Amino acid sequence: MPAASIKPAGPPIARYSDGGQEGFQFEAGYPVAEAPKNPPQGDIAVGETPSGKMLDFVHRGPFSTIDETYAAIDDYFRGRRKSAGLAEPERDELANSFEEYTTDPSTADPEKLEVHVLVPVTK
Repeated sequence: MPAASIKPAGPPIARYSDGGQEGFQFEAGYPVAEAPKNPPQGDIAVGETPSGKMLDFVHRGPFSTIDETYAAIDDYFRGRRKSAGLAEPERDELANSFEEYTTDPSTADPEKLEVHVLVPVTK
């Protein structure tokens, strides 16, 4: 980014997708105030994150426990569906979610890691 004179406008983000038994796929990036005049080429691209209202769930602690946070988020949405009288999910709320890293995962003490899981709200 510095070589292209692009400055981040916030902390790094990632969007994960299920990759099956082989692992998972992800997109990683930084928000920028405006798209660069000469966008990068190749494996690096300029894109957009979801816009609109989002719920912000905060994970604090090591990555080894982030599955517990995702389980709690899933339970939250399951409870909302149940209270609305829906038997099964009408959609996967986490499908368009992404993580925002307010501490640097590569250097932060794992116990002090903070990750915001942002989930778009459609209703």
